[in-house]
Amino acid sequence: MMNFEVSSTKQIGVGLTAFGVFFLFLGVLLFLDRALLAIGNLLFIVGITFIIGIHRTFVFFFEWRKLKGSSLFFGGILIVLFGWPLIGIVLEIWGFILLFGGFLPGIVNLLRSIPGISTITYLPGIRQLNCWCTLGKLEISERMAVWINWHLNTNTLSEREYFDEQSGSSIDNYTARFKI
Repeated sequence: MMNFEVSSTKQIGVGLTAFGVFFLFLGVLLFLDRALLAIGNLLFIVGITFIIGIHRTFVFFFEWRKLKGSSLFFGGILIVLFGWPLIGIVLEIWGFILLFGGFLPGIVNLLRSIPGISTITYLPGIRQLNCWCTLGKLEISERMAVWINWHLNTNTLSEREYFDEQSGSSIDNYTARFKI
């Protein structure tokens, strides 16, 4: 059995990130309170920095292929600070999905190993969401377009036929690979 020791800096980072998510949730719950959203954003970014380090955080957010997600995420933070929380939080969520959407399958697979939570991850809506987020080689913006187009064209093609046509690979191959 491997022994993983977590440094105190990473423990503090996990705590700050958790508080950041909590304040973001509270800010949305309290009708997009600008101050709570700002505190949540600050704690989230500082927590990520504590977890992975300053250099790796900078590299993560400013990679060329993640520049669109980063600009949306940080632009949303600025818009929240300037007083338009609804538009800012929408941009932040979009940027967050573009930045962290690739981690979703790993998170879901981790949750499937936890006894009480594993049944929730197999519920129909969550199962399809995971399948949608990890569909083949498509990027998240392309997956959104595929999903929206499928919902607009549900009269002509089944979900399976549409995804096979759009992605060039079968959902059967995907589900066999990821054991869904």
